[in-house]
Amino acid sequence: MNLSSTVAELNTSLDFSNALKLNEVVFWVGILSAVWMTLALETITPAHRDFHHITIHVSAYLPSIANPTNLRETLGAFYGQWMDLDRLLVQFWESRGIRPKVGCNVSKKGNVAMFEYIGCLLPEVTKRGIVELVSLSV
Repeated sequence: MNLSSTVAELNTSLDFSNALKLNEVVFWVGILSAVWMTLALETITPAHRDFHHITIHVSAYLPSIANPTNLRETLGAFYGQWMDLDRLLVQFWESRGIRPKVGCNVSKKGNVAMFEYIGCLLPEVTKRGIVELVSLSV
């Protein structure tokens, strides 16, 4: 199974539109693509009145982003997907007051490095102080 078919399967299987009692989603990110998270979150509607929590766990196996100025190059075609997710998370904050939790493995990174890493992937929620960083110790 290749990456594109995996992402296509995720895109069709994560539709929350009928889960009206949903209050939380937790994403475990092990691939660079972020489109599947964005598409899934876009199925959340105002009818989801109990929905209050978004958590994203970023795998330590994703490529290291040592230099944020080369982020577009590092993420390649996936850069725009992360920026779309970032904008959507800002919209959830502005419309519902949902402060997303985002974390990655910190066994070797430390909190400062984790903040920079997440800040590269999700710059607007990080800049605004919307994101809550979560440590995932292993």
